[in-house]
Amino acid sequence: MTRRRRILLGLLTILPLLVSLAPPEWLPAWWFSRALSAQAQGAHHVVGPAVFFSLMLRALLWILPLFWLWGFYLYHLTHYNHSLSAGWKAAWAVLLCLGSVAAWPVYWYLFVWRAPAAHA
Repeated sequence: MTRRRRILLGLLTILPLLVSLAPPEWLPAWWFSRALSAQAQGAHHVVGPAVFFSLMLRALLWILPLFWLWGFYLYHLTHYNHSLSAGWKAAWAVLLCLGSVAAWPVYWYLFVWRAPAAHA
C-alpha cells in the first residue's frame, strides 16, 4: 500500500471517531428530532417524508463506509498481518469488532502506517 493510500485510509479511519465526538448540533438526526418535538408542541412547520428520507439516505451513506472499514481491518488482520501470533490476531479481532471506531485508529497506526510498504 502506498503512503498516499495509507494517509487516506487513516483520515477515513479517524473520521467516524471525530463525528461521534462532535456536538449533536452537527448531526442530521439531532435536527430531525428537534423538528419533530417542535411539531409535537404545535409548531406550524411540518417535517415531511422528503426530509425523513433525505436523513435516512445520509445515514445510509454514512453507515456503508463504516462497514467497509470494519471489513477492511478484519481482512487486513487475517491476510496481511504476519507479525502477530494466532492468539494476538484473535484478541485484535475481538477488539476491532467490539471497539470498532475507537480501536481502528490504533490498529491503523500500529499495523498499517508503521508496516513496510510491501506488507501493508
